Amino acid sequence: MKNEDVKIAYSEPVGYFPKEIRKKYKLGEYAEEDSILKYRSYYVYDFDFEDIQVAEGDGHDEAQALYDRMTKDCVANDGDKWAFDIALDCIRNMTNEECALIRAHGEIADYHFGYGMHVRNKYVHPSKAHFYGLADDVSSDVEKFIYAILIEEENA
Repeated sequence: MKNEDVKIAYSEPVGYFPKEIRKKYKLGEYAEEDSILKYRSYYVYDFDFEDIQVAEGDGHDEAQALYDRMTKDCVANDGDKWAFDIALDCIRNMTNEECALIRAHGEIADYHFGYGMHVRNKYVHPSKAHFYGLADDVSSDVEKFIYAILIEEENA
């Protein structure tokens, strides 16, 4: 076989782009307010209940109200809520520098393998409350939420 006989197919995965994700999940208004980052330390993933618990503190009520609005406005079903909750915990655990890197870069596919494996090993495989067909799909959904939350509008 000659090199010219080899066809390489390139496809753009639908829904992997921050602008489309932000539109689908209506996250733009929350990201632009910078509220999610302001309250990120309050969003703690509870591994027993497998969802976000809003931590106590001076900003608890505001963080809880924002979380309630986001889950009502942005999350279509239980599977999306689970991925959204994991994404919030991932963002909580990121340094400001890591958040800034993602905000500036904006290319999900570059980080999917390594970071996706972290998500699968820490959250997805140990789950006893959620059924998932493919762990890779769940980690992809988590990364979509992370990028939709962090990516600045001009980079989307």
